[in-house]
Amino acid sequence: MGNKNFLAAGKLGDFIHQLCVCKYVYDQTDQKVNLFITNKGEDFEKPLDFTYNELYPIISKQSWLNKFELYDPEAHSVDVDLTNFRKSPLLYRTNWLRLYFQMFFGISEPPKDFKWIHIDRVDDDYKNTVLINRSTHRSPITNSKHQIYERLINDYDCAFICYDEHQYKAFPFNSKIPMIKVNTLEDFYVKLNSCKHYCGNLSAPSAMATSINKSRLIELHPGDGAHYQTDDSLYSKFKWFA
Repeated sequence: MGNKNFLAAGKLGDFIHQLCVCKYVYDQTDQKVNLFITNKGEDFEKPLDFTYNELYPIISKQSWLNKFELYDPEAHSVDVDLTNFRKSPLLYRTNWLRLYFQMFFGISEPPKDFKWIHIDRVDDDYKNTVLINRSTHRSPITNSKHQIYERLINDYDCAFICYDEHQYKAFPFNSKIPMIKVNTLEDFYVKLNSCKHYCGNLSAPSAMATSINKSRLIELHPGDGAHYQTDDSLYSKFKWFA
């Protein structure tokens, strides 16, 4: 049996969630997958070549991978098009894991505490730190959310992790916590893997935290909260607020 070809696309958070299918295929068949990355459906925020190079040090180390390449429609056939998740009738109606498992495996109840990305590095400097990231592309912080962040910062040793300093500058508690600026996606993953707990809104870092099943608190937003809200029935390390 040959390795099946999987096509995955952006944005980054969507891409990361799509990879749960690759891991489960490997778990069930012991067959590694060929993964091809494209801009089909929705472009990544960064250029595709840049995104591929950022992802390669992470994806290339996964047990379920045979090879990871940029998609060339003239050279690569596709067995499983993961970008078809956008056609699922469960979109905006259930969490990501149930959507993918129902669509690609016909399974309504995924395994509990399922993770699909393994990070083999830990930085002990962050073992007692709560890392926060908040995308500026989402809704403003309401009074109730403001209280959650304030309590978290008062109760724990917190830091704001980001690529983009504008996120830190826009965070209303930036004067109370330090910024950790990362330069690579791999470094971001390592710090998430190392920290005590993660808190963030609906953005790529929250998808990353989910993929490694990091203890996490996710800020939900009207309209797309369904993709995370019922994760508490699948994950013992997940909580949410809105």
